[in-house]
Amino acid sequence: MKKLFALLLILLLTSVVFAHGDEAESLKEQIYKENPMLGFMYDNPPLNFLLIGFVLTIGILAFSIFFLGAINEKHKKILFALIVISIALPTLYLAFATVYENLTSVTGGPVHWHADFEIFVCGDELELKESEGLEGKVGTELVHAHNDYRIHVEGTLLSMSQASLGNFFSAIGGEMTDDSLEVRLTDGTVGDWHNNDLCSDGRKGSWKMYINDVQQDFNPDYVISPFANVPPGDHIKLVFE
Repeated sequence: MKKLFALLLILLLTSVVFAHGDEAESLKEQIYKENPMLGFMYDNPPLNFLLIGFVLTIGILAFSIFFLGAINEKHKKILFALIVISIALPTLYLAFATVYENLTSVTGGPVHWHADFEIFVCGDELELKESEGLEGKVGTELVHAHNDYRIHVEGTLLSMSQASLGNFFSAIGGEMTDDSLEVRLTDGTVGDWHNNDLCSDGRKGSWKMYINDVQQDFNPDYVISPFANVPPGDHIKLVFE
């Protein structure tokens, strides 16, 4: 039984592996500030607990089979209770989290927004890191791209900041600030340009942002318009010139 409880402890500790490590810490803090319960669910996704419960159930069953001859009736009841708990608690948490998110999230449930974007540096259009994996995307489940130079926001927003340009570039492995942009390129390198960096012709450049051909402040906090199609969704052009 000690081995079983040790396994439970290890699996619970592994939940930190599934945390939102690729999104800004300030975003998590903002969600906690706006709604502590949503912040907790953001930091502890229900699907992670379902996975832990599934693995734990398999571990208990394997333990039961391996030590079948040494298990008495009392231990069988304990093992059965642990299996019920490992299935029931994550399922209840998932149900609660789904209903609570839909009722209290800033979007009132799942959304499916898009915005097209393009990036030019010193006259050349950048080609970003291509999608990977079976799902063919770069980024997170909520915010990502699919080799289409289109921002995809698909899911329930706990804060409007999750649909911002800054969060998008953070999700795809880069960073956008008020005066710089860092992105991963198709050749495996990382491009990083700050205001007053030099172009190849020796002239200093600075970042400009155009939303639907209208120049705006270069702003990582800009939240894309809430539309599924482009247009009327945003066409975003970031230019270092």
